[in-house]
Amino acid sequence: MVVAVESLMLGALCLFDLISTVWLLRSGAAVEANPLLGFYIQAGGIIAFIAAKVLLTIGPLYVLEVLRRRRPRLVRTMLRIGIALYIIAYGLGGVLTNTRAEAANPSPFVVRSGE
Repeated sequence: MVVAVESLMLGALCLFDLISTVWLLRSGAAVEANPLLGFYIQAGGIIAFIAAKVLLTIGPLYVLEVLRRRRPRLVRTMLRIGIALYIIAYGLGGVLTNTRAEAANPSPFVVRSGE
């Protein structure tokens, strides 16, 4: 079975997300914002988180690849939309999370006007 380029791209995005999240979690620089995956971190630690993230990525991609045999245009379109939404959610989530963290703990080194 030949895997669609879009499936590989979405899988690569998820892998990058997994690696960066684990790195940030281990360094203490971040917390998992997704409540579903946060549950696995709390319940089983980093290994459970990795297993859940991998299964929640590979499972749907496999199903989409099987469906692609019957409806190739539809599935490729869905995958492309999924890639775009993943990039938007990843970027927006990072910005919003960091903005909230900065608002809660402003850096003492930032000079604000009027201070």
